[in-house]
Amino acid sequence: MRRKLVLIAGAAAVATAIGVSPAGSALAGLLMTGPPEGHPNAGAASPRPIRVPPAADNPNPVDPGTPSRSGPTLDQSQVDTATAIVNADPFLKGLTRGNRYTVTNAVPWTDPGTDEVMGTELTLALAGPVTASTVLPGIRYDVQGSSYHRLQLHARVENATALTVLVDFRSNAVVSVAPDDAAVVTELPGNVHFPASGED
Repeated sequence: MRRKLVLIAGAAAVATAIGVSPAGSALAGLLMTGPPEGHPNAGAASPRPIRVPPAADNPNPVDPGTPSRSGPTLDQSQVDTATAIVNADPFLKGLTRGNRYTVTNAVPWTDPGTDEVMGTELTLALAGPVTASTVLPGIRYDVQGSSYHRLQLHARVENATALTVLVDFRSNAVVSVAPDDAAVVTELPGNVHFPASGED
């Protein structure tokens, strides 16, 4: 049975649900947002909202850091810059292996504490499905939600027809790539886990 799990989560990152095989069920806590269970700030009031982990009665909780769809907007030069960064990214070149893609959506990625546009979320529609064993880039925000560090997710991706990509304008780099909901993602060895509250 497949589970809907979160691949990318953060106080300012888009949360993308993916289907994974039973072997990948531990991915739910891999990139969870907010402090782990037992942390002094766990359960405490936070100056910035955080995304709660998925649960049976709330499998796709709202991410308060999802890129803004109202307020700040992207101008065409920012979209062109992000597209150029994506086109030049060596990881995406390797993952798509010449498979053509089209940018079908671009929305601002804003700082969680301000309206500053720090990057963009692009949706790439692939001309054909992608299947590969790979190391997906991801991000995890700190407890304060003020900065993130980059992570790597060792996974087998099958039949991805679109990718959600986060581009950080400050580093001019692709910092996160997530397959679409239709893809099956199976965890491979080598990942660092952050258990979600209530999980072993």
